[in-house]
Amino acid sequence: MLRSFAVENFLSFKSKQIFEMIANKDKFFPDNLIALDFNSNEKLVKSAVIYGANASGKSNLVKALGYGKSLVLNSVSGDKDAVAGASPYKLDSEKAIQASELEYEIFIDQKLYKYGFVADKKAVHEEWLYEFPKNRPKKIFHRSGKAWNANVFNHEIKIPQGYKELVKLVPDGSLLLGYMNRDKLESMGAQSALTDISKVYDWFKHDLVFWNERNPSSTVELCHRDSSFKEMLMKILGSFDLNIVDVITEESEDSPKIQSAVKTFLTDMFEGEKKVQYLLRDQPFKNTIRHFFVHQMENSSDLVHFHPLEESRGTNRLFDLLGPLLLAISNNATFVVDELETSIHPQILHELIKFVHKQKSSAQLIFTTHYPGLLSSELMRRDQVWFTEKKENDTQLFSLKHFSDISRKDDIKKYERWYLNGRFGAIPFIDELT
Repeated sequence: MLRSFAVENFLSFKSKQIFEMIANKDKFFPDNLIALDFNSNEKLVKSAVIYGANASGKSNLVKALGYGKSLVLNSVSGDKDAVAGASPYKLDSEKAIQASELEYEIFIDQKLYKYGFVADKKAVHEEWLYEFPKNRPKKIFHRSGKAWNANVFNHEIKIPQGYKELVKLVPDGSLLLGYMNRDKLESMGAQSALTDISKVYDWFKHDLVFWNERNPSSTVELCHRDSSFKEMLMKILGSFDLNIVDVITEESEDSPKIQSAVKTFLTDMFEGEKKVQYLLRDQPFKNTIRHFFVHQMENSSDLVHFHPLEESRGTNRLFDLLGPLLLAISNNATFVVDELETSIHPQILHELIKFVHKQKSSAQLIFTTHYPGLLSSELMRRDQVWFTEKKENDTQLFSLKHFSDISRKDDIKKYERWYLNGRFGAIPFIDELT
């Protein structure tokens, strides 16, 4: 679970800004909270929404969250260019040549970890991982400057000899967290000796999930291989008045032909079968899975199959979104979506958020939106609502919970009007069009 995220000098975030999933002391909407059995003094929220004007930095917060994940995963192979995606604040000449800083606070197996790094487009300059037993920081590793040796670890941790040598080999552009989780290092005893590092790496790999609208195939694949998932999906789709009675999936057998054609092409190009096998080693060719939406005829019991292109954009987007969302709930993951409301009716959007809040899972939903109706829908607590606003081009990030004069439950019905009237900021200042 994500507790907080801090970002500085990345895209439109010039100064340090902190985003939190920490609940305040408001008593209403308890279903929106995740109780921490191991920490009675703190609870987390199940969802958070970010509002703001166009170009205020909402999507940049999503990108910043995602950059940390991509850098961790790209460091596994020791890619010296893993940091190339670093993007400092460009509108200040000094900041433009400085490194970006990101830090995540996460709960895993009843333990709080703080992981972060400082990096520019050429190198990682600092990286740290701490745990917090009894709310006190305990170093797991911390490296800075050129101190790439075994001394970066807590001296109380027994480090296998292979790791002591490995630390010196981490490329300047890679993160130690990712580089230490390469599959070939399992023989060194890494999984038993450094489980904390493995757990944090696994959180980035599996439990911090971003919905990619341009690659929506996971819902189809889940429907095809998991009948219980499909049953749950159809129950949800059936409640949304879409007149869809079933989803049919079928596996194409084109992949062997495509694989053969690609191999032939590469063999001719490189003049060697071994080279081709090496190039294709991590590129499994999967059969394509197609799907059709099933509707019932008006005047008979006959069923009609609709190709996705025959359905509305909203129906397709909702279908594509539900698979990763349900999977995230099942896996207690943190699921991040930019502009959740796009092409989805407000009433369906409300039901989706209610559904997340009703689950006994510790999954979290983080999303941006321009739809103000959620503010007064009595779905969201103050601590679940965040805003982005530019201050001299620098994105400022703040929460509705910071407004202490609107703490009553009755105030919720006024949030939308107050927001649109500018009471909270985070709205555009528009000159009249002539």
